Amino acid sequence: MKKVILFLFLFIMNTSVSFALENQCVTCHSVLKDEKQKKMYLKWQLSPHQKAGVYCNDCHDGDPHSMKKDQAHSEGKGVDILAKTKPDKVNETCGGCHLDILEEFQKSRHYKNMDVKKRPTCSTCHYSLEGRIIDHNHIRKLCLDCHQMSVKEDEFLMLLNVEEYKEISEKSRKSVAIAKKMISYQETLKIKTVKESDISLAEELISLSEDIIHEDAIRWHQFDLHNLSSSSRKAYYLGQVAIDLLLPGKK
Repeated sequence: MKKVILFLFLFIMNTSVSFALENQCVTCHSVLKDEKQKKMYLKWQLSPHQKAGVYCNDCHDGDPHSMKKDQAHSEGKGVDILAKTKPDKVNETCGGCHLDILEEFQKSRHYKNMDVKKRPTCSTCHYSLEGRIIDHNHIRKLCLDCHQMSVKEDEFLMLLNVEEYKEISEKSRKSVAIAKKMISYQETLKIKTVKESDISLAEELISLSEDIIHEDAIRWHQFDLHNLSSSSRKAYYLGQVAIDLLLPGKK
């Protein structure tokens, strides 16, 4: 009987600890009936943030281990769970993970020269939950709200090419991801179907492509739109060459 009681005690304790370790923000918000909250949860669920293990409390604070709303939102402690995502704080919040990008953004003319209330923030150009860039028509409208009377012709043409840059940039990232998966697959084989020299060369090309993608992201956040499309095409080309090298049976 004592053993049974001990077993039940340990089981309950283990269950309680596991329950406490779960992120209750996700548990609760995934079943809310409010349509707005449902959409927010689904956007996060499909986002790079979710894949990277970034949860609600990482950007909003609160108590992620509580199922009680007031405690989870830390309202009893006077915490505003939206405070860190408001315009005056959102850059600092995003910079907690994206520090290098934030530093480059802070060097831009938009950040340094514009009035605090008018200058763009991370969430001006990004859907915050999803992390992706807003569509090109929205970007164009945002830019032309200020630049419509003074924008230079070449800068206007760069705005028109924003969608091209986004499209090529996305293709570059996908080609790198595919090449990495192909290398991972080769590592699982007892007898590789691709030469070691080709795998090594593909790894070098992937690294070069990733460097370009990262540099382009920095330039984008400095609002330096010159030649972004051409450098993105180079990153995409390098990724595609890496894929070709990793195809089994190639001559």
